[in-house]
Amino acid sequence: MKRQGFELIELHRLKRYRAANRLGIRHSLTGDGQRSGRVTYGDAIFLRKEDAILRAAAADEGASVLRAAVALIAYGKADLAAALLEKGRDLLPADRPQAIRKALERLNRWRLIPRFAGLLKLGRY
Repeated sequence: MKRQGFELIELHRLKRYRAANRLGIRHSLTGDGQRSGRVTYGDAIFLRKEDAILRAAAADEGASVLRAAVALIAYGKADLAAALLEKGRDLLPADRPQAIRKALERLNRWRLIPRFAGLLKLGRY
């Protein structure tokens, strides 16, 4: 994935295989069992690297930044979405930052993306 220009942004819903043993120990002594056993499977979420998104956005009037920001918000990465929107702001059409601000305010009102509250208060969008 790295060679294709993607980076890992999240490992989600990890499932573990616990090793059988004669002592009957199934969980580690610390960490509520979250560190015991081996990872069997999980969801890995990848996104194009930020510089690649910004390069693509320069050619598509910022659409790449908006698509990536929506994907990041959907996966609970509001901080990464906010940083990307800040960096790609100049690549968006002039009317988009205000529209984004209104959309974020609505989502924030519904408490879907509480981490955007600080960004909205600063008036960056």
